[in-house]
Amino acid sequence: MSAAQLTGAALVLAGLFGLALSVRHVVGGRRTSRKRRRPSHRRR
Repeated sequence: MSAAQLTGAALVLAGLFGLALSVRHVVGGRRTSRKRRRPSHRRR
């Protein structure tokens, strides 16, 4: 493999990894934390 192919693959993997992390964080944070945390915090 050439250097360009290696860097391209690294960028793609890093991008997919970042997307997966952000999606997990957004979905998990919105679905779990909002329901589990105290609803009284919103009233303040």
